[in-house]
Amino acid sequence: MKRALLITLEFPPANGGVQRYLYEICGHLPKSQITVVTPFGEAYIGNNINTLQVKFYSRFFWPRWLPLVNTLRRMYALGRFDTLLVGEVLPLGMVAKILYAFWGVPYAVFTYGMDITLPRLSFRKTALLKRILATADKIFTISSYTKDKIMELNVPDSKIDFIHPVVELKSLPRINQGNIDAVKNRYIPQGKPVILTVARLVPRKGHAVVVHAMKQVLKRFPNAVYVIVGDGPEQENIKKIAANEGVSSSVVMTGEVDDLTLHCLYESCDVFALTPTNDVDEHDIEGFGIVYLEAQAHRKPVIASRSGGADEGAGGTGCATIVEQNNSGALAQAITNLLADPDESRALGERGFIRVSTMTWKNEIAPLVNLLAE
Repeated sequence: MKRALLITLEFPPANGGVQRYLYEICGHLPKSQITVVTPFGEAYIGNNINTLQVKFYSRFFWPRWLPLVNTLRRMYALGRFDTLLVGEVLPLGMVAKILYAFWGVPYAVFTYGMDITLPRLSFRKTALLKRILATADKIFTISSYTKDKIMELNVPDSKIDFIHPVVELKSLPRINQGNIDAVKNRYIPQGKPVILTVARLVPRKGHAVVVHAMKQVLKRFPNAVYVIVGDGPEQENIKKIAANEGVSSSVVMTGEVDDLTLHCLYESCDVFALTPTNDVDEHDIEGFGIVYLEAQAHRKPVIASRSGGADEGAGGTGCATIVEQNNSGALAQAITNLLADPDESRALGERGFIRVSTMTWKNEIAPLVNLLAE
């Protein structure tokens, strides 16, 4: 069995979808088989993950990544690992490419969406992407959409495998009615139907589309409230849009919340809506959307948009309501349909729950396990 070394700029204790994704993958491998190398903060203390904090780059010498290259070269020569796993294709893929070119170090790459699409705005970075992906043993990605984007870079289908994000029911925090009531008392006026979005406040997440839709939703459900969980640079713009639409009193922005509060909010909502939008050239996109799985784990009906890998993240039309992106009218209709039909809402939530309950990290990481067994 090969030993793997993951190099990444995205790992706990930092928060985020990529950080959680990589942590779960590493946590479901045998502890003796995986070591994580990261430059930030103290080594993460996990029950089943070995981590090392090392210097990744120099401020004074070129190439900047020479310290990391030297560290990994020595570790490989000493037999500390057999395969290098790359958490971010750029810039860390260049480190892997150098190690492969000069010392024959085999590597595999994780990809998520924007890490493939955004660099393609630059001719130089597109060329780097192609060179890095060409000599990788495997490329792991999260959706069919991201796979298609990778294949546009002349990568053969046989080199790409899926490792989808997973939310395992046993990993959810245990909440009780007292927890839920406390969160409702803090954030949600009593008895109001709740539309919930959980996402960083950036344009592509589509909060503005939901705010625009609320003007129509409130005509049929005047006591509805839109709860937004997350922080980011779009906060003031979202508030401005809500004011312009006259729905400010029906929009609640919680900021970042702890895990227990988050799952109490999932449990308290009536509809979960995340309708991302693409930019014109499809460079700033949603690769998957693990929050859809979290909402479905609470049996909540989900609304997603046809944007990037979002509809796949939500499970498609069998498990979610899918609307066209940037269409506040269609979104408002979808929300009101679900609020008006509790039976259909429950049925949709149940289908989503069944989908989530059948997904396991053990199954998803099988392609990585197979790579390390070769």
